[in-house]
Amino acid sequence: MRTMSVELFHDPDTYILGAGQTSFIPAHRSESSTSELLWAAARGALEDAGLNIGDVDGLGVASFTSAPDHSIDYAVRWNIQPRWLMDSALGGASGIDMLAHARAALAVGDASKILLVAGDHFSEDDFARLVRHYNSSAARDFCGMEAATPNAFFAMITQLQMHEYGLEREDYGRLAIAQRTWAAENPHAAHRSPLDMDTYLSAPMIADPLGRYDCVPVASGAVAVVVSSQPGPIRLAGIQAQHNVDGQDSTGLVTGLSAAVQRLWRDTGHSIADTDVISVYDDYPAMVVAQLIDCGALDRTDVAGSLRSLLSSGRPALNTSGGQLSAGQIGAGAGMQGVIEVLDALRDRGPKATRGAQRGLVTGYGMVTYRYGSCANAALLERA
Repeated sequence: MRTMSVELFHDPDTYILGAGQTSFIPAHRSESSTSELLWAAARGALEDAGLNIGDVDGLGVASFTSAPDHSIDYAVRWNIQPRWLMDSALGGASGIDMLAHARAALAVGDASKILLVAGDHFSEDDFARLVRHYNSSAARDFCGMEAATPNAFFAMITQLQMHEYGLEREDYGRLAIAQRTWAAENPHAAHRSPLDMDTYLSAPMIADPLGRYDCVPVASGAVAVVVSSQPGPIRLAGIQAQHNVDGQDSTGLVTGLSAAVQRLWRDTGHSIADTDVISVYDDYPAMVVAQLIDCGALDRTDVAGSLRSLLSSGRPALNTSGGQLSAGQIGAGAGMQGVIEVLDALRDRGPKATRGAQRGLVTGYGMVTYRYGSCANAALLERA
């Protein structure tokens, strides 16, 4: 009987060699096209990595407003000859989704240096069209219902969360104010002016209990990273995802991170206590709270108290670019914003308070189906 040898699969380390981003411009003021924004971010990432466009043999793109173009069209336009391509359509989970696929491609030798770029250009009409035709549930089940917007859906989740954990509007206000304070140090942020509690509470109500500063401002912009198995400044320590965790049959107060992050801690041997910075996908404050609970950063038995403690201590430092609530939400690029934010902190390019950070957690949350996001993922990054 002939025996066969089996070579065990080896997953080499994955590194981020460079990152680039544009400024985030309020949607109605941006004059650049989606293609121009994506290329500006890509060029910045390549320069940061010390590479030329010809060094790239893999390309991933996430964008809502690129249609009818896809990753292959950008490869042609930018004169790349990739062996590996992908398009991510997971919205706020796209950045980590592309990182996960890129890591797998590097592990099996499908590419050696991969450029991942994400972003959008929005006019007011572009965004309204996206909301109306976001997916089949939006177009079919809520067509003609003027109140059926993301703001209304997440207002209901916020009401449930306030009731469940005894939270007040001031608790969400502290979060928004803390993120605006971080944004003041981010030259790319769309909104950097000071925010105080009186201004937060007196802002126009959008969908009770969500006021103006609870609703993510739409912006145009792009971000990009270069990923490789070649050693670089930042190592991808681990990555996990959990999509459609409950079949849309729950309150939405628990996200897929409740499962994904537990696997992440197990696989990396770390915990939230080992994390210096954390970037949580923040389309609404209630979803920041939900994800922080799922990640173990907040005590489920005392959410308000542990949130105040986290914000006052700054450990882990939370959403240090200002998050989307102040920096702006750049469409499908929003899923990569947190990656860039943590990279800046780990490379001592972020706020002074984050200098010396060794390890950072990034979460992704996206693709609202009926009521709330059905995609969740997380990545742990560390200094190499």
